[in-house]
Amino acid sequence: MMKPMLTIATYQGPAFRNQPDAAIEKILSICELSKNADIILFPETFVHGYFDNETDAKKASIDLSSQSFTDILKMLSNIDATIIIGVNEYSGDNIYNSALLIENGNLIGRVRKSGWFKTTGHFYKFS
Repeated sequence: MMKPMLTIATYQGPAFRNQPDAAIEKILSICELSKNADIILFPETFVHGYFDNETDAKKASIDLSSQSFTDILKMLSNIDATIIIGVNEYSGDNIYNSALLIENGNLIGRVRKSGWFKTTGHFYKFS
């Protein structure tokens, strides 16, 4: 018996440095264009962008327990596809380069990047 087909859409565009509202609008737009996809992937740090200093990175990061993140999940609640988006996650005193798995406006999972290949971003914590 053959497995049913799984449709995966990817968006490879620039991150929205310090413009999370614009990034969420782009996510909604791409999801609308990808209605038939089962999974939609977005790049790492897509929602917040890369930063070369900790102060700016912390200002632009999001705490997953915050009302701001709850509001983002509400905006994504009408999307049928599973979405994987890259964010700068702020937790405790640490910043993580995280991928979030979201289904129907619910955070299903999170993966924090475990390594860094460049000399920049040294202030990110790794899991």
